[in-house]
Parts: sequence; structure tokens; C-alpha cells
Amino acid sequence: MFRLEKSRGPEDIQRVLTALVEWLREPGLAELRRSFTTWLVAVLLPGRVPGLVVPEVADLQEVRSMLAESVMDWTRQWKQEGLEEGRQEGRQEALASVREVLCREVERRFGPLREEVRLRVEAMDSIEALSELLARVGVASSLDALGPVFQSQSS
Repeated sequence: MFRLEKSRGPEDIQRVLTALVEWLREPGLAELRRSFTTWLVAVLLPGRVPGLVVPEVADLQEVRSMLAESVMDWTRQWKQEGLEEGRQEGRQEALASVREVLCREVERRFGPLREEVRLRVEAMDSIEALSELLARVGVASSLDALGPVFQSQSS
């Protein structure tokens, strides 16, 4: 019980449960197995593994199997979430880089940007649209020729 309470995560709990199943396998220990099962399902797992839906289980072996399946599901979920987070961070970094290059090239060609224009560029969230504007900077005859993003509000 002490080792279960001191477990740091689902993997630790699973290791202790494996040992507990082995220790309590004798037929005369059925009541103790049921008590551990009830305590695990009602007290330990809900407190240690938030969000874990514990189905009706009859014995420690079922708890161990259910936890093993849950750990695999969580691992897959966490990997997917990590990938999505990485993609989003990469996209945000790419957007920031393209915005920076666009503003630098526009300023190099046409002079300092007004703050309102810089804010409109910062609000753009399409890499494709930003890249298209960047490609047009070299051939545009004026800042207004680049389109509405670079035009003054009074135009």
C-alpha cells in the first residue's frame, strides 16, 4: 500500500500492481485482493490519474490490465498533442520570420513603415499571403501598389 501511495505515475502504479498480483495470488487471499481492488478503484487511481475512467473491475489483474491499456492510450495522445504543439510553434515561428522579412524589404525599398501598416502586417496569419506580398515588393512601383495592407486608411 505504501509503494502504491508513493508511486509517481501510472507506470509506477502498474509495476507495483504486477508485484501485488503475484504476492496475493494464493486462494486464501481473495478478500485482501478485493479490498485492494476497491481501494485502488475508489481512492488511489482517481486521485493519482485525473481523468481516468475506471470501469467496473472485479480483481487486481483487471485493474492492472485496464491501467496498462490506459497508459498506452495516454502515450499516444501525449505524442499527438506534442506533435500538434510543435507544428503550431513552427508555424508561428515561420509567420514571424516571413513578417519580419516582409517589413524589412518594404522598408528597404520604400522607407519606414507607419505603425498602422506594421500592425496590419503583424495581424496577417497566412504564410501564403505574406509570401505573395514579399514576392511583389521587388516589382511594386509604390507602397500602395502592394495592396490594402500597405495603403493608408484615408486612401
